[in-house]
Amino acid sequence: MGDVNIFLSLLAGSLVKAAMMMWAQGHPVRKRDWEKVGTVSELFVHPLKSGRGWSVTEAQVESIGLRYNGVLDRFYLLTNSEYRRLNIRMEPTMALIEASIHGDDVHFDAPGMNTLILPKHIKPTTENQFECTIKDKLHRGIDCGLEAGLWFSTYLKRENLKFIIPDKMLNEIRPFSNFYFINPQMVLCQSSVDDLNSRLENYETTVREFRPNVVITGPSAYSEDDWEEMQIGDIHYKMTEPCLRCLITTVKAETGVRNPTIEPLKTLRKYRMLPTHPAGPVLGRYCENTTTGEIRVGDPVYIIRRRQSTA
Repeated sequence: MGDVNIFLSLLAGSLVKAAMMMWAQGHPVRKRDWEKVGTVSELFVHPLKSGRGWSVTEAQVESIGLRYNGVLDRFYLLTNSEYRRLNIRMEPTMALIEASIHGDDVHFDAPGMNTLILPKHIKPTTENQFECTIKDKLHRGIDCGLEAGLWFSTYLKRENLKFIIPDKMLNEIRPFSNFYFINPQMVLCQSSVDDLNSRLENYETTVREFRPNVVITGPSAYSEDDWEEMQIGDIHYKMTEPCLRCLITTVKAETGVRNPTIEPLKTLRKYRMLPTHPAGPVLGRYCENTTTGEIRVGDPVYIIRRRQSTA
């Protein structure tokens, strides 16, 4: 009888241990729990780097950024004759260039211009492949042709402009990517822009002037500074660098006109300078996704905060 009791005790212990292991496999223990902080309030895809962005309700999240209606964020790039990129800081009216999808074609429109129509897919040839420079980084690209270059040259009143897309076949220097600077996506809290506006006099800015991909409503102002990881639906993000701000933020997205008072950049310089980033004020965070899938306006946002030093 004693042996039976010992056996039953051992069996019960083994069953409990097995049950606990099975539960643990489905409920991994985290050193830090996910915290719900808000929801996705806006999504933006910018087909042309420094062009007008699309406000969308959903998008595909790929390893190289957001894709909407078959077009990647920052897929098109405008350069000078030496293939060095142009942006809103140099040409403020680039903010008014709009792209739209029509079947297998992409239409580009700008004030005073007839519509430029290009095929969505342009095949590389030995004549249209080249290298271009973005912020001192070398990319390989495909020239979209003389007609496209002339259209942008006419609009911006600059000679010999080039309109290009990334070349996924020749990109040996950098894995195939769209034309982003640091990471494929940038996140910004609406409250951060609201707080900035409360500090401005006789001027109001919007999230569009900061060109984010994901706008989040709910967290307190600048709380994105302290996030280490983020989860939106099935998409897991690692937060990377804060986004340095420059004269691009002084150009109104709706008019393509630069504010002569240099706001909101001037105010940002008063309180958003970080010792680790002395080149300029910061607002928003770059991030890279470790999973792919879909993201939608209204999705809840969960984050893990950075560990605070106890030293």
